[in-house]
Amino acid sequence: MPLKLSVELEIRAVTCQGAFLPEKNVYLSVCNLNQYRATECFPPVFPIEIQHTMNFEKVFRNASEPADILELLECYTTKFELIQLVHPEGEILAFYEENTRQFLFPESTLPSSNDKVDREVVMKKIRGFPDLAPKIEFSTQTSIKDIPSSLRMRFVEENLRVLRSALCNQEESNQEKQE
Repeated sequence: MPLKLSVELEIRAVTCQGAFLPEKNVYLSVCNLNQYRATECFPPVFPIEIQHTMNFEKVFRNASEPADILELLECYTTKFELIQLVHPEGEILAFYEENTRQFLFPESTLPSSNDKVDREVVMKKIRGFPDLAPKIEFSTQTSIKDIPSSLRMRFVEENLRVLRSALCNQEESNQEKQE
């Protein structure tokens, strides 16, 4: 019953013709499948050659076929942020945000698990960013695999534990209301 989605995101570069950032180093932050990753820091000189691979995995417990995962991915957002190390927390210079289904499967079909999808997207610049908006050059490779039957029981037991806990909490709440 559960299926596991694995995503390999290979970020090659962030480009922005003619841009110069006079301040501190920058890095790229990525949120995909509600998981956060970040690249190392780079000098603020474009093009920024990142050459960094990030892996994301998520188990969809109620998915029985890949089409179920495609539908569920519409509830997720993938976000990139180009952040400069100024101020205590850093300053977001530009970002890119897209529905995760569209991000991973822009052709709206499932590629073979061995296929890499090469893409580039234009980020939205935040006020104060000089010149044109930066572009991210990357590729994604996804696979959807069935969870082995030996692990399925663990998911069933975990789901039962969550349901029991919810029922107990509901019963306690009902008893408190009656008193």
